Amino acid sequence: MEVTQDMVIQAVRTLHNLIYEQWKTQLFLSPKWFGIVAFIIFSYILCFRLLDKTRYTRLFLFGSLITVFYTVYDIIGVNFLLWHYTFRIVPTMPSIMLDNLTIIPLYSMLVFQYTKTWTSFAAFYAVLAAMLSYGLPMFGIVKVINWSILYNIVLVVFLGLLARAVVIGIERLEEKAGSELSTPASTHLTPQPVLKHMERESEDRNEP
Repeated sequence: MEVTQDMVIQAVRTLHNLIYEQWKTQLFLSPKWFGIVAFIIFSYILCFRLLDKTRYTRLFLFGSLITVFYTVYDIIGVNFLLWHYTFRIVPTMPSIMLDNLTIIPLYSMLVFQYTKTWTSFAAFYAVLAAMLSYGLPMFGIVKVINWSILYNIVLVVFLGLLARAVVIGIERLEEKAGSELSTPASTHLTPQPVLKHMERESEDRNEP
């Protein structure tokens, strides 16, 4: 059977209608919905109070990379039915508000800020990844279908290490470019020929 674009569009429309109907009648304004919204607000307040304001550029670059990496990873997982979101703050697929835009980037920035070495970062980030991987299914937010929680922990840690490597690499490129710009201009001057200097001295001696 040939699959047409109209068939795909109709299937997507049906899925969206199911998600929206479930969200409107069972999830929206439920006690769990209010609890998750409160946790999101708490996370933003806590993290912005703890984040170093003098390093906002560095931290938000890292957090943005985490958001992009994890969102792509999450979209792939949902579309290949590796896992499924059973609870949504908003009726979208995947449910991006809870982990993609809150838990992962905010708490990742804290780990990034308070760890100085690759080893300490990997260790604390593994703890964060484990809490996320076990916590979301435990609280009925995600249902793991054809995936392993251990695999998820490993891949989330890998994404964190990749984002850290990108940020450090960009900073080193900036430092290198800055050092080249600050090189004294005198080092680029062409020395005058010795012959011209001797001619000038000869002219000075011939003057009365």
